[in-house]
Amino acid sequence: MTTGIGLGVIVPPLLKEIRTAVVIDTSFTGAFSANDVVGNDDCCTTTATYWTFSGMARQNGGRGEIISATIFSETENIEPRLSIVLSNAAPTGELVSGLANTSPIKGDRTKYIGTIDFPALKKVTASIASVSEATPSTVGNIPFAYQCASTTTDLFGILVANDAFTQTDTDDIEIIFMVKQY
Repeated sequence: MTTGIGLGVIVPPLLKEIRTAVVIDTSFTGAFSANDVVGNDDCCTTTATYWTFSGMARQNGGRGEIISATIFSETENIEPRLSIVLSNAAPTGELVSGLANTSPIKGDRTKYIGTIDFPALKKVTASIASVSEATPSTVGNIPFAYQCASTTTDLFGILVANDAFTQTDTDDIEIIFMVKQY
């Protein structure tokens, strides 16, 4: 697929890797329950934040397609299934890490663009990070078409635990999208 930029100019899609990592705070209990928000806040509403995936489009309001998604947890030997709920503007559902997910809420219907479900993270050994990939040959809703809001090139997400698991406090989780920008 190509897109026209300017009069009569065809620009091929651009393949780009987008990485976002956050330090996960588990000081509240040390473990997540199924349907909990997984985030980088300190478990208070003043610093609870969503995940920001910067530069997902070539220009404000641009479009693209996520062709693969990888999730990488520094915590070894865990195997939860996780989902990222994506919006093209700041989501207003629950953001506090360790609290029950409420996204997508009906007030976000004009922002919500979909959810990517990661297969269970691979539990290998106590010295190997836990990783999972969503691709066209796995479950997960890949490829995933999107359009950014007219004022940004970013997408925003809320990571949700589909299974209970224990993440080591202050270990990072990184999400990597391979995207085609149109």
